Amino acid sequence: MSGERTHQSPGGFGPGCAHRYLPDDELQARFICVICFLQEGAEPVYFEGVCEGHLVKKTVGLRGFGYDPLFIPTAYHETFAELGDDIKNQISHRARALNQFQTYLTNEY
Repeated sequence: MSGERTHQSPGGFGPGCAHRYLPDDELQARFICVICFLQEGAEPVYFEGVCEGHLVKKTVGLRGFGYDPLFIPTAYHETFAELGDDIKNQISHRARALNQFQTYLTNEY
């Protein structure tokens, strides 16, 4: 391992590597997305989306990218790669942050 960081993993390991060595009770995972809205003369406004779940040790599913075949969101029994875009785009950390931002823009403008 080169130690270089990637967009897929803050530790630079890439999907499917380091978590395989953790015990099953330590595979909880959380994805967080923060959107910052800046306007001249105004304070920044932040919108945070969180998606809780856990990792599986072997990839399951063919769709998506990064950790999608390894991440099962809370209240589901399939990985993001199995759930598909329709569900993922409703419950992902990015979708949740974007929904908050959209609501803000709708209410403010």
